[in-house]
Amino acid sequence: MPASALEKPEGAEVGEDGNVGCVTCGQRFPPSKMDIVGMGYRCAPCSHQAEIGRLQGGADAAAHLDRGEREGLRAAGAQKVAAGVAMLVGGVVVLAIGLPRTGIALLVGGGAWIGVGVARKDAAG
Repeated sequence: MPASALEKPEGAEVGEDGNVGCVTCGQRFPPSKMDIVGMGYRCAPCSHQAEIGRLQGGADAAAHLDRGEREGLRAAGAQKVAAGVAMLVGGVVVLAIGLPRTGIALLVGGGAWIGVGVARKDAAG
């Protein structure tokens, strides 16, 4: 477990007026009217929007991860994209030297790694 998991996130601070801010839009409401997410609180309209996005195949991981975790997720995504590009280049070279099965496997694998990397970067917000 990361050390940051033991710290209260910025978005969970209750103001002097007794309200909390939505981590997505910033509007302030009483905590009883908010949903709890990993980074603090989220208002009902933003939670509904996140649910619609999830149903359409999106993700709202960024609301549940701290800044360091999001940066790590982005970095891991970038590494996967770079590895995928290298596999694509390798696949083209291997095809050119006459090894079609290996070349096609590298092309398919490279495309998959790029897809996973882009998805991780998108999930990081």
